[in-house]
Amino acid sequence: MKALPNLIAPWMPGRYVALGTDGYGLGEARHTRPRTYLDGGALYGLAQDGQIKYERVEEAIARLGIDANKVEPARQ
Repeated sequence: MKALPNLIAPWMPGRYVALGTDGYGLGEARHTRPRTYLDGGALYGLAQDGQIKYERVEEAIARLGIDANKVEPARQ
């Protein structure tokens, strides 16, 4: 879920990125959500903080086959 983790974001030090696991982990179809989108979200958050270069994120998106143009890529 994103809603619940985002409630604590204002009290967390630094950047807090909810990885968008709505419907993941408790539902029957948890195996259908590719972990690759969660990985991409984590890498993007690191790039926003300057921990890695955006080029690394772009390489990972291409390598993982993520469609970054989808409105919400994790929803299949």
